[in-house]
Amino acid sequence: MTDANAHRPTDQTPALPRVVAVITRPARSDAMAAAFIAAGARVELIPVTRLAVNVDLDLLAIKLAKVVSTGGWLILPSPSAIEILLVAAKKIPDGKATLSRIRIAAIGPSSAELLAQSGLADVFTPPEPNAASLARTLPAGPGAHVLIAGSELSRAELLAELGGREISAENFPLYRPVPDAPQLTRLHKLLLAAPDPLKPVRMVVVTAPSAVDAIAGKMTETTWRAAGWLAIGPTTMARLKDHLPAVAHAAQAETPDADALVRAASGLIEGRKP
Repeated sequence: MTDANAHRPTDQTPALPRVVAVITRPARSDAMAAAFIAAGARVELIPVTRLAVNVDLDLLAIKLAKVVSTGGWLILPSPSAIEILLVAAKKIPDGKATLSRIRIAAIGPSSAELLAQSGLADVFTPPEPNAASLARTLPAGPGAHVLIAGSELSRAELLAELGGREISAENFPLYRPVPDAPQLTRLHKLLLAAPDPLKPVRMVVVTAPSAVDAIAGKMTETTWRAAGWLAIGPTTMARLKDHLPAVAHAAQAETPDADALVRAASGLIEGRKP
């Protein structure tokens, strides 16, 4: 059960007494849900994508060995990537020992905490919790080797920024986000429900570009307009802008912590008032 008090916003964070927050994250949505619940919102959890995992263990062992031999870096861009890699490493001979010899980078503090819980505490995280900041600040010089283990839908800005620094980076796919048709239908029905001034405002919180892509396949101009759209981070916001019609309302939370989420949601609500 989610402990809302553990993520209660500060006194300076506005309350959201009339918001329905729809969290579109495949996993680990408890903390975000708790932030909205603590601010007075009613929350619907609608994970619009699921993860299709297909790890080539032999190839992964080879790629990790190369990182070790070159003194390179392993970038794990999401908590999902971390969880899947840790499971895969247990199936590789000396996999955990290999990981302990690799320099690891993650995008945010929640990812670093997840790694620390598995005994991998020495993890680089960038000043800002996004891929662009990680690419700019990763302590690697020209010619360094970097392995990015994550989604098949690679973060283009991460590869581009590292390439601009003459760092040799390659992607290793661990999973592929797949649209979850029943959950998308559930979201669509929620947005098509007739508006009622006595019921809460509808808001959709999208946490990854893959969630935006999945949702876009079901949306019409009417359903886009039926809610406020809150993106977590600049990459997801950019993808949202690619799909969002001009008539829709959207805002960005820089990080998924309670204060940032609720402040961004409050600003979005104010912008939607007639």
